[in-house]
Amino acid sequence: MTDSTTLYRQIAERERKSRKAAERLLEEKSLVLSEQVCAFEKQVEEYGALNSILSNVMLASPDSIITCGPDFRISGMNKTAEDWFGDTEAALVGAPISTLLPIEDILETWPSPGEVYIERIELKPNNRPEFPVEIRGNIGMRGDERCHVVLFIHDITRREKNQKEREQLLSRVNESRRLEAIGTLSSGIAHEINTPLQFIGDNVQFVASALSKLHISYKDHLDVTSKLRTYPEFSESFKHSDLPPESENHDETIGDIREALRDTIAGIKEVKDIIHVMRDFVHTGKRKENGVDINELISNALKLCRNRFKDEANLIWTPSENLPEIGCYRGQIQQVFVNIIVNALDALEEYQPENPSIKIFTEVDFEHLHVIIADNGPGIPPHIQEKIFDPFFTSKKVGKGTGQGLALAKDIIVNHSNGSLEITEIEGFKTAFKISLPIY
Repeated sequence: MTDSTTLYRQIAERERKSRKAAERLLEEKSLVLSEQVCAFEKQVEEYGALNSILSNVMLASPDSIITCGPDFRISGMNKTAEDWFGDTEAALVGAPISTLLPIEDILETWPSPGEVYIERIELKPNNRPEFPVEIRGNIGMRGDERCHVVLFIHDITRREKNQKEREQLLSRVNESRRLEAIGTLSSGIAHEINTPLQFIGDNVQFVASALSKLHISYKDHLDVTSKLRTYPEFSESFKHSDLPPESENHDETIGDIREALRDTIAGIKEVKDIIHVMRDFVHTGKRKENGVDINELISNALKLCRNRFKDEANLIWTPSENLPEIGCYRGQIQQVFVNIIVNALDALEEYQPENPSIKIFTEVDFEHLHVIIADNGPGIPPHIQEKIFDPFFTSKKVGKGTGQGLALAKDIIVNHSNGSLEITEIEGFKTAFKISLPIY
């Protein structure tokens, strides 16, 4: 009996311990499960908040947002996309992306995973006129069930309009600066044209007067010889009666006429050259030309400023003999040279150094052609050197400059010609600009 009781007690003790162990395990598992449930509920809550934020982003986005599966079929879109394409998300889910955008071929050949960027396409929605868009997004792994494509389609109509307006504004400012330069140079050009025209007029008057005298002399000669020809005793003497009388120095007169005509032709050529240079400068220069001789453009710019050089500065012009011809916007580059030369002349006029000089030379390396324009004026103070290329900044007196010359020069050289315009140092000169243009 005692053994049985002991056995029952042992069994009961083991059962009690097992029950307690099971209770502890259940308690631990319940605690873990409770923690997991709490974590899951938190994740659900966070997911709900994230989903709410995402829904609000999708709803508020001004861009069309479209998602696709691995077969490039539409899996979702936002309200903006529905408005753009004139159909609901439910109606378009499952349709190929080519239904809305002509980019399926592009997506199929796009490396993945990675960012998708299509710079510009014309979108043709159902309910509005055609307009330009850019597309950005992401494409996942192909062949993976989780593969996805997310596309953000941005309307760039306003951006292109603003860019066009900016280009038009720059064009107007450029043209304004060109006209300003023409106005500044016009009096000098008029003087340069007036000088050859003056001696052309004088020579033409001389030729007309000389020819009139010759004509009178020849008529008198014919009158006398016609009368003497009637006398037999003089017939032998007038075998060569068509020659003018020896008393007239016709050789000298004819020589003077020829010299006057040579001067006249030279004057006409000079006027034509000035007009050609002026016409070349006034030309808008929007078309890029190949085979442009930069030395010639500098010479033309100097012709436009020649009258001011006579009064204000000595010119040291050293063109490189082995300068290659390049492709550039001829009219714009010539305008840059005129702007910088005029700025140098203005500085010399205001500063009035003892020996006012402008030095211009060209050189070339393996990749660039360089033009250096320097003057011995007052120089550019260090504290404004970073500002001189800013639009509307000028160091000249009020009313003297517009502050657009160097800004436009920088825009033409850097943005239109892929070159550079910078301040450099030339021994003996306080201000020097270096223009570098690519050789290609």
